[in-house]
Amino acid sequence: MTQQVYMTQMQSKPPAGTTRSTMSTAAETDAYNWPAAPATRAGGRLLPWLDWKFSLLVPVALLLIVATALWQVASRPELIDLTVHNGSTGETIPGARVVIDGLTYASGDDGTVTF
Repeated sequence: MTQQVYMTQMQSKPPAGTTRSTMSTAAETDAYNWPAAPATRAGGRLLPWLDWKFSLLVPVALLLIVATALWQVASRPELIDLTVHNGSTGETIPGARVVIDGLTYASGDDGTVTF
């Protein structure tokens, strides 16, 4: 019986100088090595209790967070600042009216218009 266990587990001849009792113990310890390596554990899966549908929650959540951040960056309105200066002195003109495409913008106290 012990020799059959040894042959099925090890698939080779026992080393010279071993007895039947040591062969049996060696075969049993090789067969029941605990804890098993991750590749041989429960079908080779890392988390066997986690269904594949639920394992997609973390990557999908991260993808949605990144998409939201990119949307916020990309959807910012482009603003143009211009400063109204006096042609002869070069000073800024506060309260100047600027008309662009039929829309009127007033410059602030520093002579800057943002549109």
